[in-house]
Amino acid sequence: MRPVSVLLLVSLSAAVVVINAYSVPKPENNCSDNQHWDECGSRCPERCYNGRHIGTPCLKGCARGCFCNKGYMKESETSSHCVKPEDCPKINPVPPPKPPAPCPKNMTRELDCIPCTQYCDKKKNKMCPRICKPPTECYCKPGYVYDNMNNCVLPQDCPKK
Repeated sequence: MRPVSVLLLVSLSAAVVVINAYSVPKPENNCSDNQHWDECGSRCPERCYNGRHIGTPCLKGCARGCFCNKGYMKESETSSHCVKPEDCPKINPVPPPKPPAPCPKNMTRELDCIPCTQYCDKKKNKMCPRICKPPTECYCKPGYVYDNMNNCVLPQDCPKK
């Protein structure tokens, strides 16, 4: 090959490399606001949680990518936005469950086991397995039975037949 041809080939190759270098965006130019590119950043960057920032236990080593600038942190576990700690979003906590309504007279849910239901009308009484878990519903207090209106009464106060 002639020297002119070699020079022309080398020049074209160099031009292609230069053009490619300018046309392919560098990763560090793709970072969002308040971020910078790091070849070896933390695998567990600080992030917001419930309106305050937290650090998380982190694996050793590093990761390449966009990281929040000093004084900023990830908005959430999944967000790529970086915010100042005072701008962390406030997350409303889940309200505690409402307490149950009070039990009617002579009834309770403060038992160790769900009791077998006993009635004034003994024909309604059935065999039942004793379920030993605290009840969530109201049952007659120990020593009381259900009358015909499902009120809890002492056995001597059951209606006479």
